[in-house]
Amino acid sequence: MCERYQLRFTHTFLRQVLSLPATTQQQIERRTRELQENPHSDGSHKQRLERYPDVYRLKVNKYRVFYRIRDCGVDLLAVEHRKDAYRQEQLPESADYIVVLEDPDSEELATRLTTGDGAEQTNAPATSTEGTADGVSEHASTESRPLARPISPELLQRLRIESVHWPALLECATEDGFLRVLGTIPERQAQRLLDAVCGQPLDPLLDESTYVVGEGETLEGLIAGRGRLRLDLDPQQLQVLEQIRSQSGPFIVTGGPGTGKTVVALYAAGVLLERLRADGVREPRLLYVTYTRTLASTAHRILRELLETRDWLSVSVVTLDQEVQRLWGAGQPGFIEQGTLRQLIRRARHEAFTRLLSPDPREDQRLAQSLRGPTDLYLIDEIEEVIVGRGLRSLDEYLAADRTGRRLPLNETQRRAIWRVYEHLSDLLLQEDVLLSSQRRLHALDLVVADPAVERYDAVIADEVQDFDLVGLRLLAALCRDRRFLVLVGDSGQSLYQRTFRWKLVEQELGDVVRLRLTTGHRCPPEIVQAARAYLAYVPGSEADGDLVEAHRKRAGKAGPLRILVEEWGARIPLPHDQMTTVPAWSFPLIEALREQRESLRVPASRCAVLAPTNEFAADVSSVLHLHGESNELVTHGRAVTSANSVKVLTWHNAKGLEFDLVVVLLPDWEPPPVSWSQVPAEEVRESVEAWRRVPYVAMSRATRSLVVVCPAAGTSPLLDGFSDELWESRRWSAGPAVSGRVDLPF
Repeated sequence: MCERYQLRFTHTFLRQVLSLPATTQQQIERRTRELQENPHSDGSHKQRLERYPDVYRLKVNKYRVFYRIRDCGVDLLAVEHRKDAYRQEQLPESADYIVVLEDPDSEELATRLTTGDGAEQTNAPATSTEGTADGVSEHASTESRPLARPISPELLQRLRIESVHWPALLECATEDGFLRVLGTIPERQAQRLLDAVCGQPLDPLLDESTYVVGEGETLEGLIAGRGRLRLDLDPQQLQVLEQIRSQSGPFIVTGGPGTGKTVVALYAAGVLLERLRADGVREPRLLYVTYTRTLASTAHRILRELLETRDWLSVSVVTLDQEVQRLWGAGQPGFIEQGTLRQLIRRARHEAFTRLLSPDPREDQRLAQSLRGPTDLYLIDEIEEVIVGRGLRSLDEYLAADRTGRRLPLNETQRRAIWRVYEHLSDLLLQEDVLLSSQRRLHALDLVVADPAVERYDAVIADEVQDFDLVGLRLLAALCRDRRFLVLVGDSGQSLYQRTFRWKLVEQELGDVVRLRLTTGHRCPPEIVQAARAYLAYVPGSEADGDLVEAHRKRAGKAGPLRILVEEWGARIPLPHDQMTTVPAWSFPLIEALREQRESLRVPASRCAVLAPTNEFAADVSSVLHLHGESNELVTHGRAVTSANSVKVLTWHNAKGLEFDLVVVLLPDWEPPPVSWSQVPAEEVRESVEAWRRVPYVAMSRATRSLVVVCPAAGTSPLLDGFSDELWESRRWSAGPAVSGRVDLPF
């Protein structure tokens, strides 16, 4: 027993309370407040559910509030009418979950359809009776399943649904019709409707994030939009924030995927601003930096919701390159396109060793011959990551540099040759009036160091720093007036762009640092974490020195992620509704899995994402989804993820830092460069494979509830291996014999 229990709530609970009349809301508010004194069973109004050791049901007149007792707190999970709540007691024993709002049973469903109890009989297809005992399809698809709760104008008004959507919603009586209309409604409104009309299973609610009801705050006020939703942070996250509040930095915060690093970074903004004001800084300025514009846009939105007005007005949220552009101003050399860079590196490799009037032609020839192995791509990475990214100013510094993370060993002769290529490439870039991104950061650093008048910040927070080069981190440190207020957040195990990133190098740059570590996973179910980690570990070098998730907030015992093996992957198949239009075979299992999982999870389309390896594949996915009638949003590099209620399509890289209830990873038989190229050193190929396998791993770890991987049944890509049958559920998909006959065999 605790002296007083902290009230917490899920989003689902708040949305369901919103759907109730005002008088009922007030009654629930009053009764749930009483739980703070003693939430335990009294044998009457408060009773524990038999299948759960810590979940209870509270009677509030005609309604029942489900709650959980945890860590001297009460998590308000859901609220339902007593008719639906008591129905849980009559469900057969299930190893998985109890449903808060149960679907109508077969007999009731058939009766309601027959009597026309709100069902759309005119449009609903006939239900097959084959294979069932009671004459009703056990599939009980959404096409014929009546809504568990009728939609009324009063309900729509309470849920604050925009009136423009009312006519279509009021015509809905089956789940199929409702789900079709739902795709036209903004995300948050759609989720409120789903919870109110279809309900949510109780089991997933136990894993849902909870928010704190502060002293003096009321549910009524939160529902009315007064007050801020404050996430219920775990003890480890609170401890990290307390150390940032009470100690002097610089701070390094690390943790595996889903441990809440970004959450801590966002909350640290308020903590640092509070400290600065306490130190006498009347108008503090804080720089919040992240890697992509997509992440920066998301962070800006969350900080607007999290911070008070005077605080968020003090924060600038940018990417590192945006801050570099601010320092440079207009009229400076621009970014070089990748195609142009490849042309220039080829010129540099040739011209650097064929100089007119060379003082030593034989030495030039010897240096040129030493670089016959590495590809142009490898040299570009070497120059950007090791030479410019480390801020190496001389050949001697490069000869002594630690290249850990680069598989292909380079002897002294090769390093001298690469330095020669780098110098010549720099001349060519100046002639074109362009620079490498890393060079722009280096020049910005020189500018800040040389000019004390450059505008600086009182505090700097950098998220996803595992993909910043050392020059970028030096720049951020130089922009921070006092390194006691510098916070760096990241996970070296999720580095997608910097193969040589090591925390050891960062610590050498900053000197004494305070290392803070998060180890509890909040995002992924344990089954997804284990399966994704095993995939990464299949090629040992793919596992960087990142932190492991040691404990999970979400409970184990759920089904593992799903892998769909597609035969006849690239065969063209006509669309069922348009025989003249053909789409690739892989699109059929992808759309089936997307819709099946979304219906099972009961989430809006905007909480689902399809992740593809490259921009070209992502564009193909977006196109075929449209042809299948699935609205989607192609989120290209630099674009923000909007609140539009449609499936999000992103590349694996662009999804970093984001999360979705359902993630479908498209994993084609695609070989990252230079795997399929000829005459490439084996170590260079291995380095590429190790780095690229980390990318789908990070993509898989974006899933908060369900993960599906769609891949060919057979292929040669090194990305296709590493799926353990013990950790993945597998399903095969075939287009049928007609298509199989048109597909060639590898023998």
